[in-house]
Amino acid sequence: MTSENSEQELLIDAVIGPASEAYYSDRVRSSSAARVRAQAAQSTITVFSGGLVAAFTFTALAERPPLIRVAGLAAVVLWLCAGILYLRAVAVPVRAWTDTSHVKNRLDLINLVLKKAQNEAEQIDSRQKWANIAVVGAVLLTMLTFALFLFSSSGRTGRGDVLVSAKYVVELQKLCPLLTERLVGDINKESLVTQFVEIELTQSGCAAEKFALHIPKGEILAVSLEGE
Repeated sequence: MTSENSEQELLIDAVIGPASEAYYSDRVRSSSAARVRAQAAQSTITVFSGGLVAAFTFTALAERPPLIRVAGLAAVVLWLCAGILYLRAVAVPVRAWTDTSHVKNRLDLINLVLKKAQNEAEQIDSRQKWANIAVVGAVLLTMLTFALFLFSSSGRTGRGDVLVSAKYVVELQKLCPLLTERLVGDINKESLVTQFVEIELTQSGCAAEKFALHIPKGEILAVSLEGE
């Protein structure tokens, strides 16, 4: 029994030093570890949000219905807020404890260092928590915006005619000789406020069953929509 106790004591003596050193070292560096976590999250969010902002830009968000524009704008704002909050967690200094009047011995100093490190880590994690909340809100709004994009496609087109200039017909006939100044098909209503009007010809007589054109607004003489 004594031999077993002796071996156990030797094992504890061999382990306690490295274990204590690793534990206290991690505790002292806990604030740095918290900043590293926040920085990793910030890097991911920056790339992700940048792609989303670009996606909203190139899908002509300004030409969508008001509800989609509001949802998209709110999503972009939340992504930017999340990036700023992560930047705050990574780069903004934490208020340090400066009161050392109660330090009387080495144990007090150790406790002060550990408490300071813990306080910094908690503040950084608290900042990151708010950034995470902003990300969750941004993700939800982004999903809502894309859903609205998908479900708003119905009603975007209407049957109608587009009358183009004679000069432009010459260019169109290079694509299909059967095209005339009067183009009949499904007109994208949202494109009427853009520089190019989109029309899908269904009775063009061309090789393709459906023939889509994007016509410069300067070449259009008149547009007529059925029922409007």
